[in-house]
Amino acid sequence: MKRRYYFLAAGFVLLLIFHRPLLRALGNYLIVEDAKTKVDGLFVLSGNAFDRGEEAARLYHEGWAPKLICLGGETNPALELYGIYDKTAVMSEGVLKDAGVPPQDIELLPKGTSTFEEFEAIRDFCKERSWTKVMVVSSKFHTRRIDRFFRLRLHMEGIEIVLRGAPESDFRESEWWKSEPGLIFLNNEYIKNMYYWLRY
Repeated sequence: MKRRYYFLAAGFVLLLIFHRPLLRALGNYLIVEDAKTKVDGLFVLSGNAFDRGEEAARLYHEGWAPKLICLGGETNPALELYGIYDKTAVMSEGVLKDAGVPPQDIELLPKGTSTFEEFEAIRDFCKERSWTKVMVVSSKFHTRRIDRFFRLRLHMEGIEIVLRGAPESDFRESEWWKSEPGLIFLNNEYIKNMYYWLRY
């Protein structure tokens, strides 16, 4: 009986000592990024228009993509309270323009209210344009799910993706557990990863 208590106590001490690396590993697992390379175009996924738009603009100015395509067919319920019914694609467009991207290099694709619908929109857009290599920008913690769901399916259509993650402005990915937004985001992503794994 005493031995069991010793093991429990030792386990608790180890958890106290190594909890930061373990928590950091949980976050790092969700991040999948490819090396930057030139592509036919860059897709900004819907969601956090500011952070994703800022990252997309940075990549554009570095010369990795000649065209930026903003996705997102949903509106923001919080903004609707103030009479703003712009779709996420339009909000991302505004961030890109504010970041100095010329309007002629931005296209709107106001489709998609989920990762699955955005995949379909990107696939169809690329096939219409005969694009074979594209960059996809989303939040860093969203990249694992995109990698699992997008990469093979697009590869089967003859389309290669370069996946890049935008850092969050509400929390640091390396210390996600220190803020409520980080806790919520990580928890939601693990649930959504499980959902997509079971359904698709």
